[in-house]
Amino acid sequence: MAVKLLPPLELLRQYYRYDPELGLIFNNKNKKISSEPFKNSVSYWSYRSIRFNRIRYYYHRLAWFLYYGEDPADSVIDHIDGNIYNNKINNLRCVSHAENMKNKRDRRKERSVLLLRRLRQEI
Repeated sequence: MAVKLLPPLELLRQYYRYDPELGLIFNNKNKKISSEPFKNSVSYWSYRSIRFNRIRYYYHRLAWFLYYGEDPADSVIDHIDGNIYNNKINNLRCVSHAENMKNKRDRRKERSVLLLRRLRQEI
C-alpha cells in the first residue's frame, strides 16, 4: 500500500489545531471545524478528510500526527469503536495493516449479530 507522507508538523500547526477531547481539527485562521466528506468509489461517503496544499489527507491520520507529533507512516490509524467519525484521541490507535484487517473481521461479526437481534425484535 502506498503511503502518503504528511506535511511538516510545524507547517500543519500554523494552520490547524486538534482538540483531543472533541476529536475535531480546527482551522486557526477562521476558528471553524475543518473537514469535508471524502467521496470514494466503494461507499457513498467515507472517512473525513482535509485538503491541505491541494492534497487530501485523512482526518484521523492528521489528528494522530497533530497530537503525538509522529507521522504514522507505514502504520494504520484504527478507530477502536469502529465509528469512523469518532476521531477522539482515546478512540484512535496506531496498528499494523494486519492488525487492522483482523479487527475489521471482528467488527463484521458484531454488526451481523446486532442486525440479527434487531430483525428478531421487529418480528
